[in-house]
Amino acid sequence: MPPNNPRSLCASILAAGNLSACVDLGRDAHASWGELAGGTGFALRRAELRGRSVVVATDRQFAAAEALIQLDGVVRRMVLYPSDLSREHLEFVAECAEAEVMVTDDPALESTRCSIERILSGGRRRH
Repeated sequence: MPPNNPRSLCASILAAGNLSACVDLGRDAHASWGELAGGTGFALRRAELRGRSVVVATDRQFAAAEALIQLDGVVRRMVLYPSDLSREHLEFVAECAEAEVMVTDDPALESTRCSIERILSGGRRRH
């Protein structure tokens, strides 16, 4: 039986090496594995998020992938909020997930009624 000590996505990427290889996830969405593992899009402070519950609500698949890579193995709970689900349900989903933080690339979510901290692409934060 294999050991029950799975690596996080970020640790697996770093261990695989070849961090300069490019990843394409659509038109105008590309970065190196090193950039994805380094979290350049959201500038997440992993130590501050350790053990917290997070909702990932992005419009772009690339942003979702980057957030998932950065948060896996760090946060207690991660809920992916699909971009095609109406944003009117976001507060309910965040409450059910006991979320403390939302990671998003959607500037419109900066002004939602949702009372949790938001981390926007580029590292901006809003309470």
